[in-house]
Amino acid sequence: MPQKTQKVLWFAFVGAIVIYNLIAFAIHASGTVFEIDFAVPRIFFYGMLFLAFGDLVVIYRLSAPLRESALPITPQKQQALFVISLALAEAIAILGLVFFFLGGEIKIMWLLSALSLIGMALAFPKKLNTSP
Repeated sequence: MPQKTQKVLWFAFVGAIVIYNLIAFAIHASGTVFEIDFAVPRIFFYGMLFLAFGDLVVIYRLSAPLRESALPITPQKQQALFVISLALAEAIAILGLVFFFLGGEIKIMWLLSALSLIGMALAFPKKLNTSP
């Protein structure tokens, strides 16, 4: 996958995260409450944070072969690692959106979105070294 295509894909994923936040902000600003009858337990929030940090570690580990320019990597492997990294990073923001709809706390949505954007920064397209 050409680097230009990767950048377009990367910006599309980042744009999706921005849209998630705009949706949450619009709902929050309108005063609409989507809280479920039961209070969302804090353990659910801590579990989401644990998953978010776990995703960041996986993204960092997946992008390690891409950062080590001394090692050649096939374009297919690079493409797979890139797309998986983007999906994992976006999953963090989706968890934040789910938590917002369950608990109505926009600050937690913003926190998880910030972690998601950190993951996106880690997955930013790198130049591919295919030389042996």
